[in-house]
Amino acid sequence: MLRARLPDESRDTVDREAESFIEHLRQTSTMAVERYENGTMEDDELQSRLDVFVADDRADKAQDAPPPSAAPAPPVVDTAASDQVQLQEVSKVLQGRLPKDKERAIDLAARDFLAHLRHTSPLAAERFGEGHMDDDDLAARIEVYLGDHPELTGKAVKPQVAVDPAAAAVSAFVDAFEKANFGLLTERAQAICFRGSLEEGGVKRDLVIFKKRPNKLRIHVVEGGLVIGVIAFDGRDVWRQAMGRPATHVSGITAEEFAKSARFDDPIVGCLERGASARLEVGPGASPERLHIVEKDGTHWVETIDPATEDELSLVQSRPEGSSVETRFRDYRRVGNLNVAHVVEQWVDGKLRSTTRIADVSVDPGLVDRLFTYPEDPNLGYMDYMGGLAVLQSRGKPGSAGAVQPSEARP
Repeated sequence: MLRARLPDESRDTVDREAESFIEHLRQTSTMAVERYENGTMEDDELQSRLDVFVADDRADKAQDAPPPSAAPAPPVVDTAASDQVQLQEVSKVLQGRLPKDKERAIDLAARDFLAHLRHTSPLAAERFGEGHMDDDDLAARIEVYLGDHPELTGKAVKPQVAVDPAAAAVSAFVDAFEKANFGLLTERAQAICFRGSLEEGGVKRDLVIFKKRPNKLRIHVVEGGLVIGVIAFDGRDVWRQAMGRPATHVSGITAEEFAKSARFDDPIVGCLERGASARLEVGPGASPERLHIVEKDGTHWVETIDPATEDELSLVQSRPEGSSVETRFRDYRRVGNLNVAHVVEQWVDGKLRSTTRIADVSVDPGLVDRLFTYPEDPNLGYMDYMGGLAVLQSRGKPGSAGAVQPSEARP
């Protein structure tokens, strides 16, 4: 929530602000911090408290700034008249928030709110008195005040519920994993290219894999330096093409599984933000650590992490229909901000099905969206992105065997 309010600040600054907000909450409202820590604080109340916190922080920084050289003299304010205007404004907001049988308490509540404002935030009270506080700021502060006085609204105070420490620890666990493996949010890769090989069923093939956010994927099967096959997903459709043949659309279970594999980020990244539930099966500091994630569609992920390195050791995916696949990762190497596993094994029913070995990784190689889309022209769509033309040109040099002129080569 703070990142949305402070988009220009670094992640470290936002993290420090978050810590300051929690401390501010502990100092200003015992009931509020209990609701927050017990998981019973509603999102609207948290939003309001954050709005107030950010507004006061900005006001404090503005006050600390050096005054302008020719600042105008402050206007003379009729205190009694100003207090009456403030009471009327606060009462107007309270009327829409207190039940009918509480209307007689509105005047007292308005006076108490003003006293509370002057005590907790003199700068905000000064802004309000001078007419410089906008409606949203005032509304947020009144919501915070009412959150600390549930007896005024007639809302039943939610009973405290036991906090599941395994769920409460997830946010910090995910943050640590993301920072170690992907760097700061503002520095995340938008596209990536892998060159390597896949060994499956005794057959080994050279591959080049292109991925682009949020869910575009293209894989080249390479033989003798030439691309002999392509399968791709453009975010909507899966298609494939073999050398010398037109592209065709892919459907069914093959298309479904390929489209799922196009997800750019690891399932642990942003799991809470997208609405998945998560809890630590093995807590922080254990070796290894294990996180269980349940997506909205019923998919289960179990991530096993090395606490010393933050390397992901394995990922088990279980679908609602009962299928389960385990992916194991090893041989990690740094590529810019990324921590990349260069050996990836896929296990099904306890048996090794395939091994992928990564030779080279290129981050943000300048991929265009058209690379992933179904080719409109069957003659031009099969583009050689992996140096096939160079191979043909090499073969076409005078004196070389099997010379083929580039002009004669089909793309």
